[in-house]
Amino acid sequence: MTDGDGPFKIRIDGRLDMCTAGSIVERMRQIPVDREIVIDLAPSAQCDLVALSHIAKAIEHRSAPVRLLGLLGHDARILKYLGVELTSSVEMRSRG
Repeated sequence: MTDGDGPFKIRIDGRLDMCTAGSIVERMRQIPVDREIVIDLAPSAQCDLVALSHIAKAIEHRSAPVRLLGLLGHDARILKYLGVELTSSVEMRSRG
C-alpha cells in the first residue's frame, strides 16, 4: 500500500482471500471517501469471489473512483452482477 499525492495504491500479492479483502476494506475506510483508490490485482494468482464481493460492497460507499487493475473477465462479470459499474478504468488481463 502506498500513500502520497494522487491516488492511493493497493497492490495484492498472492491470493485475494477474505483475510486480504478484510484488510483492504479496513484500509479503504481510513482513506477519505473523496480520494481515488487504485487496487492492483494483477500479481494475484487467485481471486476469491466472496472476497471480491466484500470489496465491491466497500466500493459502493466511495464518492471518488476506485480503479481495479488486472481483473480476469470472470471477475469483472461477477462485479457487474453485484451492481458495481465498470468503466474504462478497469484493466482486464487474460488467464495466463
